[in-house]
Amino acid sequence: MAFVWIAVGLATVIGVAALGIEPQSELRVAGTDSQVAIDLLKERFPEFSGVSAQVVFHDPDGVERHADAIAASLARISLLDSVAWVSDPWEPGAVASDGTTTVVTVRYDKSQTDLTIETYPALVAAAQPPPGESYRVEVGGALGFFDADGGSLAELVGFVGAVLILLFAFGSAGAAGIPLIAALVGLGIGLSSVRLLALVVDMPSSALQLTTMIGIGVGIDYALLIVTRQRETQLRYRWRQNAIGAAARTAGRSVAFAGGTVMIAILGLVLSGVPFIAWMGVSAAIVVLVMVLISATLVPALLELFGGNLDRWRLPGTRPSIGYDPGSRWARWGRHVSAHSWPYVATALVILVGLSLPLFGMHLGQSDAGSLPESRGHRRAYDLIAAHYGPGANGPLLIAVDLRSGGTVTDVAADLPIVLARDDVSAVTPVLVNDAGDTAIYTVEPVAAPDSTDTEHLVAALRHEVLPGGVERSGATAHVAGTTANFIDLADRVGARMPWFIGAIVAVSFLFLVVLFRSIVVALKAAVLNLLSIGAGYGVLVAVFQWGWGIGLIGLNEPVPITSVIPMFMFAVLFGLSMDYEVFLLSRVREEYQRTGDTTESVIRGIAVTGRIITSAAAIMVTAFFGFVLSRDPLVKMVGLGLGTAILVDATVVRCMLVPSTMRLFGAANWWLPGWLDRILPHTEAPGQRVGPTPRSSGRSRQGARGSRAGSNRSTMASTVGAVPASANPSEDASQPRTSAGV
Repeated sequence: MAFVWIAVGLATVIGVAALGIEPQSELRVAGTDSQVAIDLLKERFPEFSGVSAQVVFHDPDGVERHADAIAASLARISLLDSVAWVSDPWEPGAVASDGTTTVVTVRYDKSQTDLTIETYPALVAAAQPPPGESYRVEVGGALGFFDADGGSLAELVGFVGAVLILLFAFGSAGAAGIPLIAALVGLGIGLSSVRLLALVVDMPSSALQLTTMIGIGVGIDYALLIVTRQRETQLRYRWRQNAIGAAARTAGRSVAFAGGTVMIAILGLVLSGVPFIAWMGVSAAIVVLVMVLISATLVPALLELFGGNLDRWRLPGTRPSIGYDPGSRWARWGRHVSAHSWPYVATALVILVGLSLPLFGMHLGQSDAGSLPESRGHRRAYDLIAAHYGPGANGPLLIAVDLRSGGTVTDVAADLPIVLARDDVSAVTPVLVNDAGDTAIYTVEPVAAPDSTDTEHLVAALRHEVLPGGVERSGATAHVAGTTANFIDLADRVGARMPWFIGAIVAVSFLFLVVLFRSIVVALKAAVLNLLSIGAGYGVLVAVFQWGWGIGLIGLNEPVPITSVIPMFMFAVLFGLSMDYEVFLLSRVREEYQRTGDTTESVIRGIAVTGRIITSAAAIMVTAFFGFVLSRDPLVKMVGLGLGTAILVDATVVRCMLVPSTMRLFGAANWWLPGWLDRILPHTEAPGQRVGPTPRSSGRSRQGARGSRAGSNRSTMASTVGAVPASANPSEDASQPRTSAGV
């Protein structure tokens, strides 16, 4: 099985690479004013419906003396594939007032979906001055999206960090190698599947990088849990083959439920109402599903393949974990938190609420090229335009006027320039009309930068006050488009859908946990605590990116708004991953509670056995996510910092402090479930398995009951996967699997 998976992974990666499939997606927000304008231009003015670029020619000694060389560059540009229109560099308003700079707008008749990543470097090459000319050329605008970083250390940092953490957690290269192999195989298959899906749907190009973050984390985490449970059982009972079956049956079932919660949360992105966000969720869910299947099949096969070599090549000074150890640091921590529950509840809530407070000042928008590093040509073009024309020239608005509903070009040309002469508008270009004479276009340059709230207010004023009055006499209709307007509409759509999106994910996950743990209280607490940890992640994003606290430490020069898609994507991922850790911890706590009926002792034992696993898994996630802060793209930085912070807070403050202390305070009420609901809910336990705590007394002694169970195990050992061998020590059965939901 191991060799089959590896072969499938290699074949999939090589095959997809040979096809050269790369996800690309158009930013489409159906039903918005900007989308109406784009659709109108596609139909009647196609040369203005595609992506555009701004080519900046600059010479401190005067740019007009290079007119012949610039004309030759523009001739080359006009011959490029998909170029539909090139503006005149000497038309009124094109040359800066100081005569040092001119800007040429290049428009393509295709959207970003239909262009390739080679489009940007081809334009840069065509615009370069001939030998002997001293002027400077930079290319920016919306096409700057294709100005790629050229690689990043993010994935490498995350992977190296995961290797070191696994070595520390397991203490041996053999055991640490299995999660790494599983994650790499799963990531190759998962990402290749996403690329194949891009053949039939508009998959966003950012999907690969974002799903890589999630894939590395969950792939290693899920394999880590199964390997840990297998080693625990094998080292205690010296029965390797049976230990693999026990791990697959217990930890494997927890992985399936945990992966299910992640996929439910991520697939909630289809409620966004924005196709490219929805497909990002689908791509991430595909990778998570692959990782669950890999953990259920490839990991047990690798455990069998490694055999007795699993604990070879040990690191000096380490020893393998053998499950519950009352003298371990985690056991002592569990007893300490249980004995001081109220102080820990209060401390955790102060930390979480304090970190969450900035989120109430969150402003959704889109960071512009001014936040990119100066090594990017897109950023250098932005700076030249801002310095010589004003920051608003980097985000021009396109006014599309539909004349079929009434009016003439003469009427519009007489009325609109008057109403567009506002203090927050720096320039308005002359009207352009299509060949049919039924559509007119104005370009409006705001005074403020594209990511400014002043520009948002201008767009709102144009749509609701200025344009309706400007075309009222003629009967025409006008719409505001352009990249800036499109991102404003995206932020509005995301903000409107967020409450429904959050409510749906929380409700479905709540029902999922009620079925799994058969408890209203546990499921409700999990939802509330997950919301607190996500709120902390949001708060840190606002403090760093909006308020600028320590922004220089992450490689940015100035505060930027929170990219509108980030909160929705973060919530889906974080809610799912937080549920992962909840399932991992409470599955073991519930297993102990079923065995003992003692809430306090079950919490202590659950923390003692899973604490190291959860913190190691979280450390891998945090390392992988924080590694993406090294990216030069502000959007990827936001995702990495937000996810990493929230997982760090969740695994420490929430799972190690708040969950055990609140469970200790609730006591037996943790497992409350109305009888009528218990009867109608499906059971997730294995057939014949009892639900609920083991009675304190019965017709025979506890030791006798254990002996009877041990005898039953001996009689069915040959046919029962995960049974404990007859030589097992029955006095210490904390790590003996007794429920199918245990870690």
